[in-house]
Amino acid sequence: MKRTNFLIGVSAAVLACATANADVSVKGFRLGAKDIQAAQKFYEQVFGLREIIRVRVGELTEVVMAFGDSVESAKANPGPRVILMQRKSDVEGDGMPHMVFNISDMAAASAAVKAAGGSLEGTPKKENVGTIQLAVDPAGNHLEMILPSH
Repeated sequence: MKRTNFLIGVSAAVLACATANADVSVKGFRLGAKDIQAAQKFYEQVFGLREIIRVRVGELTEVVMAFGDSVESAKANPGPRVILMQRKSDVEGDGMPHMVFNISDMAAASAAVKAAGGSLEGTPKKENVGTIQLAVDPAGNHLEMILPSH
């Protein structure tokens, strides 16, 4: 799978805010997982994210990740961060909060999601922005993968 790029767009409210205020941008996305190590491995394998900071607060762990070919380049990347925060359970909740990724190969990305322990929701759908495939990571977080139209 070719390198993926992060697409800023968690919700219409965030996009509207960013459009209306040029000085507003997305800093990162927080996702929860009971097994932080497994979640980190999933995002490394599927989307090429790298750990740049690990924080321990009592018994809980938080892993901050960014895109980069190495840890050093990920740390230097000024783009949004993905923050994996430990939670007590992976009980699936509201699927609205999720991450959106631009991808270059839908088949490869879908296969990578499944190989890393995630699952796909339905089949890819063609929309105005491109082909969209919804997925779920092993901790129950929802993802959206977009193969842009050209």
